[in-house]
Amino acid sequence: MATTSVRRRQPASLELLGEGVLDMGGLDDKLGFRLRFAERRIFREIGDSFQAYGVSPLLYSILTLLSVNPGCRQAELGAALGVHQPNLVEKIDTLVSRGLALRTPDPDDRRANTLRLTDAGVEFLAELDRIDDEVIGRIIERVGQEDYATLIELLRKLA
Repeated sequence: MATTSVRRRQPASLELLGEGVLDMGGLDDKLGFRLRFAERRIFREIGDSFQAYGVSPLLYSILTLLSVNPGCRQAELGAALGVHQPNLVEKIDTLVSRGLALRTPDPDDRRANTLRLTDAGVEFLAELDRIDDEVIGRIIERVGQEDYATLIELLRKLA
C-alpha cells in the first residue's frame, strides 16, 4: 500500500504572521528578500488607497508618464515602464474606455499610436497624486524624511 505524504500548506505571506514565526535562516538580511516584502507592502498600501478609483499602481504610473509625455508612443511607454506590449495594450484600453486617455494614429508611422491624457484624465491624475502623496506621507512617518530620501537614492543606484 502506497503512502502519501501530506504537505503542510505555507501561508501566502509569512509577513502576515508577524516577526518570529520561523527562523528565517539569514533570509531576513538578504536584499532580494527584503525588497520583495517591502514592494509587496508598499504596493498593497497604494493599491488599497487606489482601489475605490479602480486603479492599480501600474495604471497610475501610465497616467503619470502620459501627463509629462503627451504624444508618446505605446512602445516608448512600455519600454519606460518595463511592460510588454500585450500587457500594456490592455491597460491603455482600460484608460481609453474610461475616457482618461486618447490613442491616436502616429502621423509619422501609421503602424504606431500616440497617447495623451484627456482633460478628465488630467483631473483624475490630480486626485490620484493627492492620494499617493498621503501614502508617501505615511511611509515617511515610519522611516523619516532623511531615510526615505536615502532609500530612494539607493534604489536608483541599484536599478
